[in-house]
Amino acid sequence: MKKVIVVLMFLIAPMAAYSSFNAGVAIGYNATTLTSDWDDINGNLKSGFQFGIFARLGDKFFLQPELLYASRGGYQEFQGEVVDGAFARTEGHTGMFQIPVMLGLKLIDGDMLGVNVQAGPVMSIIADKGMNDIGSTFDKKSFEDFTWGVQVGAGVDFMSFILNIRYEYPLSDIYSGSYGNQNFSAKAHTFLVTLGWKLL
Repeated sequence: MKKVIVVLMFLIAPMAAYSSFNAGVAIGYNATTLTSDWDDINGNLKSGFQFGIFARLGDKFFLQPELLYASRGGYQEFQGEVVDGAFARTEGHTGMFQIPVMLGLKLIDGDMLGVNVQAGPVMSIIADKGMNDIGSTFDKKSFEDFTWGVQVGAGVDFMSFILNIRYEYPLSDIYSGSYGNQNFSAKAHTFLVTLGWKLL
């Protein structure tokens, strides 16, 4: 993780020489649903949060790399296993470092108010894995260490503040396990709302 931070610093530092450079801090809310490729497993929303730093380079078209820590998770209900007279249900949670690199287009670029659309890849490094176990169906060791995804959304700039609303579509599994003779995996679909403050 230290290597990732060092690389980001070397990438972001030269940007400060440009007049169209901004950087700041951000905090936000996320809601994640875990979807499985096994029909017997249903998923439900779980709320989480994220915080970190961002930089922005460019005018009408801009590049916005970010480094965030996110707490995410999801609920999974296994229809084939019954515990205490109800379908077995577990709550999984992860702590991850995320590196989105967003490409943006400003639709409105006023002195006080701006509106943009943005999209880009995101890499997640899962640092913490936890689960409320329900026997042998789910295992926190089956969480992946890295995931990839794509984020798309829109943003509003108001003075020194930015509000981003995004959806993250997963390109890789966050969980890959088995139960009996059945292998199954799960992907994390996430809705994010982030408020940022430009310090530079």
